[in-house]
Amino acid sequence: KMGMGEDGSCHIAALLPFTEFGMGGNRINQQRYATQHAFSNMAAALMAMEDFNARDSRIVPELSDDEFTECDVKLSLSVLDDGSSNDFTVSNLLNHINDMSGEICGIAGVNDNFAAREAAVLGAAFDVPYITHAAETSKISRTPLFRLSAKISADEFFRADALIKYLASIGRTHIMLVYSAVHEDIIRVITLAGKENGVDVRTEIFQPPFASTGVGSPLDAMRRVKESGFRTIVLAPARVPHLVYIAQAAQDVGIDTDEYLWFAYDVVDLDIIAESVKTQPGDPLDNLYSGMGSVRTLDGFAFKDDDAFLQAWKENDEEFVSRLNTLNPIAPQMPGFIFAQPNYFQDERNFPILFSSFMYDTVVALGMGACRARNIMINNGTSSPLQIPQQVNFNPGLNLQYNETVKLQFQGASGMVNLLDGFSYTRDIDTFTFGAYNVRPKLEFDEMQNVSKHRYEYFLTSQRLPGEEYSEINPFIYADGRTTPPSLQREAFENNFLSSGIRATGLSLVAIGIAINLIMATWVFINRKKRPVRVSQPLFLGFICFGSIMSLIAIILISFDESYGVSATYLGKMCNAALWFFFLGYLIVYSTLFSKLWRINKVLSLHRRVVKPI
Repeated sequence: KMGMGEDGSCHIAALLPFTEFGMGGNRINQQRYATQHAFSNMAAALMAMEDFNARDSRIVPELSDDEFTECDVKLSLSVLDDGSSNDFTVSNLLNHINDMSGEICGIAGVNDNFAAREAAVLGAAFDVPYITHAAETSKISRTPLFRLSAKISADEFFRADALIKYLASIGRTHIMLVYSAVHEDIIRVITLAGKENGVDVRTEIFQPPFASTGVGSPLDAMRRVKESGFRTIVLAPARVPHLVYIAQAAQDVGIDTDEYLWFAYDVVDLDIIAESVKTQPGDPLDNLYSGMGSVRTLDGFAFKDDDAFLQAWKENDEEFVSRLNTLNPIAPQMPGFIFAQPNYFQDERNFPILFSSFMYDTVVALGMGACRARNIMINNGTSSPLQIPQQVNFNPGLNLQYNETVKLQFQGASGMVNLLDGFSYTRDIDTFTFGAYNVRPKLEFDEMQNVSKHRYEYFLTSQRLPGEEYSEINPFIYADGRTTPPSLQREAFENNFLSSGIRATGLSLVAIGIAINLIMATWVFINRKKRPVRVSQPLFLGFICFGSIMSLIAIILISFDESYGVSATYLGKMCNAALWFFFLGYLIVYSTLFSKLWRINKVLSLHRRVVKPI
C-alpha cells in the first residue's frame, strides 16, 4: 500500500547519485561527486528525518507550531543509488517498492534531469508525491504525466537568468553559449534570459563522438566562435572531461588568450575540477580554467558562517555517524562506497556539499505535508483522502499530501521555501541566493613526475540575495591576473556600412518609383472605361503597378544597418521580409505580363482559325 500508514508512519525513499550507471563514477564523477556528494546529501536527509521526528526547530522554526507538534506522523528513510541515469533510477526505485514491507509516502532526490522525470512519472503512477532537490528541468510541472511533482531546487529559467544578470552586471552583453547536444533545453532558457536582460546571446553546438574537424566538432565550434567576434563564452558540456577537447580547439584557433572570458554553465561541477584536474602551466586546459567563472545556486552554509544547518551538521555525534553508515545503499568494497569515521562531521574537510541544504528541506517538506494531510483526515474522521468532504480545499485529482505540501511556506535550510508558484510548483525566484565563483590556479610540485603543476580552487566572489542585486564579496581574478574583465566584449570588424549619400539616393529613387506607379495606377482607374485603356486590360495594368511597388519596398527594407541604431534581431527580420517583398513583386509583375500575353495569343489564334465546309 502506497501512502501513509494508519498509525501516521511515513516512509521516504531518497535517490542520490552514488555512482554512474552503478560503476562508481569511473567515467565522469570521480570519487568527489560519486561518493562524497551523495553521502553529504544522504547525511542531510537523515538530519531532516530525525529533526522532523523530534520536532527540532533549530533549522526550521515552523516545526514548533502546534499543527506539527501535535501531529503523530513519524518519518522513516531509505536511500537508493540513482546511478545518475534514468534506467538505473527506475529499476532501483521499482525494486525498492516491490521489496520493502512498509508504505512509501514520498520520493525525494535525483540530480539528473532525465532521471528526475522518470522518478516523477513513477510518483504519479503510484500516487506518491515526488520532490527533487537538485534537478533543474522545467518539464517537471503540474501536468498529467508529472502531476505529483515539485522542485525545491531552482528552475532552469532561474539559473539562466542568474547567470545572464551576473554577466550583465560586469558589463558583458555579448555572450556565446557553446553547448553539447544533450543540453538543448539550455538554448531556450538562456536565450529568453538574454532577451529579458538586454543581452545578445548566440549559440554554437558541439557533440560527441568528437571528430577532429567537421560540423559538430569542437574545432568547428571554436572557429565559429572566433568568426562571431564574441569574447565572453559560456560552456555547457555533457561531461566535464569534454572540456579537454574544447580547450585544445580553443588553442588551435587562437581564442585561449586572456582577452577572452570563459564561464562554465552550472551543469559543470566545479568540485570535479578542483578535486581531479592537474595541468602544467600553459597547457590548453590551464588557459581555459585559469580565471574561469561560474554562477550557481547557493546553499546557506556556502555564504553564512552562522548558518543553522552548518552548526547542526558539526554537532552530529558518533551515534549519528553509525546510523548514517547503516543507511548507505552501497555495499562495502563496491564502487561508490564510503565509510564515515566517528569524527566525520567535525573534520573540516567534510564540509557539506552542494544541495545538501536543499535535500534537508525536501525531506522536511514531505513530512510537513504529510502532517497537514494527516490532520485533515483525522479531523474528518477518515483514514482515506477520498472520503474527505468537498468543502475542504482539496483537489481529489491530486494526492492530499502533495496538495498540502505545495501549499507550505517555511524558513528552511536553503532559505524561504514556497512551492506554490503558478503551475510549475517550484520555488519563487526571490527565495534563492545565487553566487558567482572564480576558478584560480594553485601551483603545486608533483614529486612523482618531478614537475610543477596547477591544481584549481574556486572562490565565491559575488552573491545575489533574494530580491537584491549582485554584491561583491571577494575580487574576481581574471586570466590576466587583473580584477577587471577584458575590455573588449566583441571583436571590432571593419563594417562596410552604407554611406548616407548612397542611402539617400536609393530612398529618393524608390520614392520616385513608387510615386510614378501610384500616378499611373490612378490614371488607369480614372480612364478605365475609355477604349484604349479597356483594350489594354485595366486589371492587369493595376497588378503591374502593385507588383512594382512591392519590389521597390524591398529596397527600403535593406537600406538600414547597425549604424542607424537598428538591432541585429530587427535587421534579420527586415532582411527576410525584403526577400519576400522583392520576389513576390517580381512574381506578380511577370505573371501578370505572361497572363496578358497569353490572353492576347488566344484571341489572335481564334481569329486566324479557318472553318472549312464539309
